[in-house]
Amino acid sequence: MRMNYGMRLRIRPASSLLFGAILTAGVAMSAMVGCSGKDSADSPSNSETEAGSASDGAGEEGDGASVLEQQKALAADARTALFQSLLGELTTAMQEDGPAGAIDVCKTSAPALAQKVGTEKGVRIGRTSLQLRNAANQPPDWARDFVDSRKGEEVSVELENGALGVLTPIRLMPPCEVCHGAKESLMPEVQTALADHYPNDEATGYVAGDLRGYFWVEVPRP
Repeated sequence: MRMNYGMRLRIRPASSLLFGAILTAGVAMSAMVGCSGKDSADSPSNSETEAGSASDGAGEEGDGASVLEQQKALAADARTALFQSLLGELTTAMQEDGPAGAIDVCKTSAPALAQKVGTEKGVRIGRTSLQLRNAANQPPDWARDFVDSRKGEEVSVELENGALGVLTPIRLMPPCEVCHGAKESLMPEVQTALADHYPNDEATGYVAGDLRGYFWVEVPRP
């Protein structure tokens, strides 16, 4: 389905965009979540809309707002599902093979997990960045300008046929510097794994708090 991305935008502050809030302190496997992020699902009262609150008696506008909140909630649910699935795979790989093994998971398992979550939730979902590790993770057309401008806030875009596109920033957690930090400081096995799997890797040189990339989700109208 081809999306029309020039229509209407809704933006809210990126107040809680890191998945670190749900990681337990003792899980060293979180070191490999630099490719992932978390944002908390917003309640309707915390979500900005272009037109503000629907006025009393405006039935059609109220219905539209309800649909929008359903779509945004589904986008958040899909992001959480993808993160949890990916974290499980990365945790196992870290336990068995260390960071180099987790890099292999990012290449082989992450795309399949995104496809699986998308099918289960009835959405399209992926991750992208201005500095890609996997060249296949290009942003969809409607998100490209936001990615290119390093948009630091969550953006919602009304797409064709009432679909909603949601782009959510991912900021680097301190443990993620294991694989995304200064290239010269990476462990030798990490450098080797990156050279083997991602010879054109652009996703190093980050420090904690940097904008690493984005989750994007496309949610059809219910």
